[in-house]
Amino acid sequence: MKKLMIFGMFIGMIVKPTDAFFVRKEIEKIKGKLGLKQEKPIIEKIDPNSGSFGIKVKIVGKNFDLAQMPITTFSPVYFDTGVGGVIGGAYAEIISPRTDTEIVVEAPEGKGTVMVTVGKSNEFPFTYLPPVIDNINPSTGYIGKNVFLSSEVILTGKNFGFHRPTNPLIPCLLFGISPIHKLDIPSWTDDKIIFRTPIDGGIGLNIPPGLSKVVAVTAVVLGAAPVAIDIADKIDSATALAIQLAVNQASKKGREVKVLVKILDIESNKVKFVYPPTEKKLPTLPLPTWREIPVEDGLVTALVMDKSGSMTGEKIRRAKEAAQVYVDTCAEGKDMFSLAAFSSNAASITEPISITEGREMLKKDILSLSAGGSTNVGSGLTIALGHLSSCNLKDKRAVLMSDGMHNTGTYKPEVAEFQNKGWPIDTVAFGRDADQEMLSWIAYQTGGSFYPAETSDIASVYHKLNVLGHNGSVYRSYNDFIKTGEKLTYDIPVEPDMKKLGFFTNWQGSKMETILFSPNKTVINRSNISQYGRFVEGQTHSCFELNNPQVGPWQALITGYDLPPKGEQINFHSFCQSDVFSNILGFQPNYSQNQEVRIGVRLAEVINGRLSPIRGAQVTAEVKKPSMSLSKFISGNRQGRLQSADLLEIFREISGSAQKITLFDDGSHQDVSPGDGIYANTYTDTTLNGPYLVTIDCQGSTSQGGPVKRTLQESFQVGPIEQNSFTISDFLNLLNQGSIGEQMPQLIPVPGQEQQTDQIMNTLLNQLLRKK
Repeated sequence: MKKLMIFGMFIGMIVKPTDAFFVRKEIEKIKGKLGLKQEKPIIEKIDPNSGSFGIKVKIVGKNFDLAQMPITTFSPVYFDTGVGGVIGGAYAEIISPRTDTEIVVEAPEGKGTVMVTVGKSNEFPFTYLPPVIDNINPSTGYIGKNVFLSSEVILTGKNFGFHRPTNPLIPCLLFGISPIHKLDIPSWTDDKIIFRTPIDGGIGLNIPPGLSKVVAVTAVVLGAAPVAIDIADKIDSATALAIQLAVNQASKKGREVKVLVKILDIESNKVKFVYPPTEKKLPTLPLPTWREIPVEDGLVTALVMDKSGSMTGEKIRRAKEAAQVYVDTCAEGKDMFSLAAFSSNAASITEPISITEGREMLKKDILSLSAGGSTNVGSGLTIALGHLSSCNLKDKRAVLMSDGMHNTGTYKPEVAEFQNKGWPIDTVAFGRDADQEMLSWIAYQTGGSFYPAETSDIASVYHKLNVLGHNGSVYRSYNDFIKTGEKLTYDIPVEPDMKKLGFFTNWQGSKMETILFSPNKTVINRSNISQYGRFVEGQTHSCFELNNPQVGPWQALITGYDLPPKGEQINFHSFCQSDVFSNILGFQPNYSQNQEVRIGVRLAEVINGRLSPIRGAQVTAEVKKPSMSLSKFISGNRQGRLQSADLLEIFREISGSAQKITLFDDGSHQDVSPGDGIYANTYTDTTLNGPYLVTIDCQGSTSQGGPVKRTLQESFQVGPIEQNSFTISDFLNLLNQGSIGEQMPQLIPVPGQEQQTDQIMNTLLNQLLRKK
């Protein structure tokens, strides 16, 4: 014993104080070998001795330094919970530096009364309290096939746990029969849980096509017992859609469901959530999507504009131009508008007024805006809510533009109010610093459309929103670049079902003139447009609108004057009104090399001013990359006349680079939900800078069996547009003329006739490029 004491004193003199607990362990081992009594950890107190998982628990006692820790963790504190990484219990995470007399841990997930130990200490009881719900707010709201207009619900109570339970296989929050997915639970604390109602509303299951080996899938039909569906093999899209539609139809009748929190197998009390009956069609996708707007009844639009400090200079000027474009291009009628602007706070600039009476006043009010302050999106939406509520028109919407991050006040309660009223918010993310995540969330929560924009194209984006808001279609759209001496031409086909036709051009600040050529070669310009429709013009935009247009190939010719030396960007699109609604989902203003591009289209038929999705259509997209050979020719890198081999190289390169992509409406290709009329897929071959041309062919049928056939075309840009060595007009005139492909076999050089063939090819290419 004396030797052991001397050994211990010696060791204590030569080791560091921080190593003392290691020394004590060695001493205890030696004592064990000598048959002497060993010290062991002792728990004297646990505070608190009850609570929920995640709570901080202070364990007080002695000899904790002697506690042996397992190899797999740095904690000796063991809760005999029956769950966790160790059979029969879990080790608790130490959340502050331990001492010989005190350890603070986070209680792991558990249930009932469990025993806590520190190493081989005595046992001390800890009791998990069951979850209790005190209140649910709101207790009514939207559900069904409506993930973006579903309700945000707040549960308050106690003992929910200090974070969401970690086991993904055990439902922790139930809405009727539906477990709430973790992505739909943005916040979970011990006394409050925020979640969104599930897309099936607790009444059924959205079954994707191709699902196999699923046993006893349950769809609960209102007013009847649950229906068990055994799926032994793969099912097709029609079967999956039929099941979902049956559930969705049931949801229209209204239902009461019970909500409860479940920790392991311990359930809280149940609270009631009621969704009212509704026949309202609600959008379903996290993509810009249609809204059902009966335009014949008139529409009131609340313009909500960001005028914070980051909007100074060019931004505020371009934003005001864009808003004026929106107002300018609305036809006379029942439509009404209002204007709100926000920075740190919001102001009502223009109360709702009819477009017929207040167009000029509204444009002046837009021009009066100046930038300064923080960004309080919610305050602008609050003003818009008041404006829309004061109008008696049936259909109401808002157009929200912001260039930065929301940094003061709230916005989610305001969005929830729009959501509850069924009023969509279209959003424009203006500039590189705009919070696209927030703005897209606002649009998707309310059923609106989301568009990114830059100073060079924001006016075009605003006009597209105007067209879509009135159930129109933008079926040709090009962002191009024009330089001194160039003329741009675009061939626009007009189909028999197009009742109205429009051509919109937007530029940056020079002077542009657009002239139209009808199929019978009639010239239409600003001086004679009154015979055919209406013409609207501003400092940076012009818009032709034609009634009952002649069917056949139209052409638009754009000429620039007083252009800057480097040229400038123009944005051109054609639009129409018909019984077929077809729009390409908006692209980003600019992509980087190798960046993924989502390509999608929305198809619907317009029935009595409302939209009904066209299902089962065959939709394909063809994407053509920039031609390096064409670039070399147009940029003048080759001297002298074009040789036959040069034209062959250009044609072969463009033909070889084209990629065809099938667009799907199956819920698995960024279209999210099957059978909704949204067809999409992904394009990844963006290896070259320059303009890319997307042509989408749509073929299907209406609900009455009538044929639907539409070809849409739009460009997107990779890299800086000002560095393009050829224009979209050049590209289109080469690609869209079938004659070049038809004449190619006849233009293969014949021995002894090379000079004649070269001359023909040179003339052909110059004609195609409109350079003569």
